[in-house]
Amino acid sequence: MGRGLYIHIPFCKKKCNYCDFVSFTTIEMIDEYLDLLSREIEIFKELYKYNDTKTGGEFMPQIDDIDTIFIGGGTPSILSSKQFEKLFSVLKSNFNIDNVVEFTVECNPGTVDLEKLNVMFNNGVNRLSFGLQAKQSEHLTLMGRIHTSEEFENSYRLARKVGFNNINVDVIFAFHGQTKDDLVDTLDFVFDLGPEHISLYSLIIEENTRFNTYLEKGIIDEFDESEFIEMYRLSVDRMKKNGYRQYEISNYYRESIDFFDKKVNEKNISNVMKNKTSENEINQNNSNENEISENKNIKKKILIDKIFDYSCKHNIKYWKQEEYFGFGISASGYLNSRRYTNVSSYREYKASIDNGRLPIEFEEKISYIDSYNESLMLGLRMNDGVNMTIFESINDLENRDRILCTLEKLVDDGYASVEEGRLKLSQFGREIANSIIVSLMM
Repeated sequence: MGRGLYIHIPFCKKKCNYCDFVSFTTIEMIDEYLDLLSREIEIFKELYKYNDTKTGGEFMPQIDDIDTIFIGGGTPSILSSKQFEKLFSVLKSNFNIDNVVEFTVECNPGTVDLEKLNVMFNNGVNRLSFGLQAKQSEHLTLMGRIHTSEEFENSYRLARKVGFNNINVDVIFAFHGQTKDDLVDTLDFVFDLGPEHISLYSLIIEENTRFNTYLEKGIIDEFDESEFIEMYRLSVDRMKKNGYRQYEISNYYRESIDFFDKKVNEKNISNVMKNKTSENEINQNNSNENEISENKNIKKKILIDKIFDYSCKHNIKYWKQEEYFGFGISASGYLNSRRYTNVSSYREYKASIDNGRLPIEFEEKISYIDSYNESLMLGLRMNDGVNMTIFESINDLENRDRILCTLEKLVDDGYASVEEGRLKLSQFGREIANSIIVSLMM
């Protein structure tokens, strides 16, 4: 199992009204930032080159075992084609990316063109994530988005033309002014395009955002919780009906059985495969080589589509507490049970690198209790849930008894189930996941 690699590109044309991520509109600094990013990676490699157990160090990250890359922001697609070439050159010169199975770049509609998309595609990027958020122009204006739904569709179709066959679309729901009809209209718009993955997030108003200022001034209202639950149920139902499988509270991937029909189940596929095999045998006996070749291709296509899923492999590393590197302003990494976060100030980031230091602002060794709580907080977001052994191995008897009693009640009340040794939230449980997680924490 390889590690993930996250690269933060903290530049945007305009900061969205709901966004609290670190980003800047000073796009003239991008070239300098890419130079600093390259030097940060070089400093990291040099510091840990000899820092292994033989010399008293605690760990030596292996930077040759990367299998996922995620370039996020900010708006990475604000980079020019030439700047993308520079970034990809930095990655290829510092990491072995031959074994990368998923390489994602976040894109903002209206900030990509044919040349830029071709540069990404030709440098191994195989997954794009477009932020639509909503279809309606009034909602996009409220959010401070710089694009229209038409610009989104144009960017999406351009990516398809280049050859990208793994695209995510971000959608936001449960925000001021949005109705259920608005949400349905947005989802149907996305379904018609047929992306391989959809991320559907409820809006959370964070401090230090324009939305928080709007809330304090009474320009917008808090979204009603009962309406949120109705919208969430509606979304889950429509996702399922349109062939999208939920694998995490906010994430869905398209089940890839499109070669036949979305309603074909595994049993029918198995029968089709048997029939194709029989046909092959008959055709072989009749020496009909052309038809044999055609049937073999059909069989191969069915097998590929049956086993491949479009879940985000990089994000799953976060949810499963797997290791990943993080580089760039405000980026975080997780290595050898240590989490670190880089500074969020451009000035501090530059000063650290100019002085040959890693720009780490915060670093901590994850304790047993922290690890347990994070396993719950992240693992229960996934439909696959968490292994029951994390509860059974709790050393504190008082906490263990309390948590096991809570678990029993959650299962009895239909909010969770235990299947094959794993605790999984039901659909009702996902609706109140935060409160359930808090009740199980130490």
